Amino acid sequence: MAESIRFAQAGDVQQIMALEQGSIAHPWPEEDVRRLITDDEKFALVLEAEDQTITGYIGVSVVVGEASVGNLVVAADQRGKGFGTKLVEALIEELMSRGAEVIFLEVEDTNTPAVSVYTGRGFEEYNRRRDYYGAGRDAILMKRALAGV
Repeated sequence: MAESIRFAQAGDVQQIMALEQGSIAHPWPEEDVRRLITDDEKFALVLEAEDQTITGYIGVSVVVGEASVGNLVVAADQRGKGFGTKLVEALIEELMSRGAEVIFLEVEDTNTPAVSVYTGRGFEEYNRRRDYYGAGRDAILMKRALAGV
């Protein structure tokens, strides 16, 4: 199966919402997903299968050279195939082309596959938020410098 990565468009909102609702415990509201596509300081990249089904996406906001990843979702039945890594790499490339200096994100400490993707792409832990995702479920705060890379 050949997949491609492209910028999300208005017509993708329903597929992204289905992906959110079928893949993660706390899906984003539709309004927030729409803002990723329409707000000048935000964008989303989608991973599209050959049949034009969106199997993953990553959303980010960029303000004064600082990017903040809001969500990275890969369809549950497509995980473990390297798609999350491809989305993160495409995001890094796009942000570097825009002159961004740093990327921030947070990830649940129990989400070992996601933590592995991020650390494998140069992200480092700089803090934690205790119980952020619920009792005993901490958020790892991570960042990666882009300037001079």
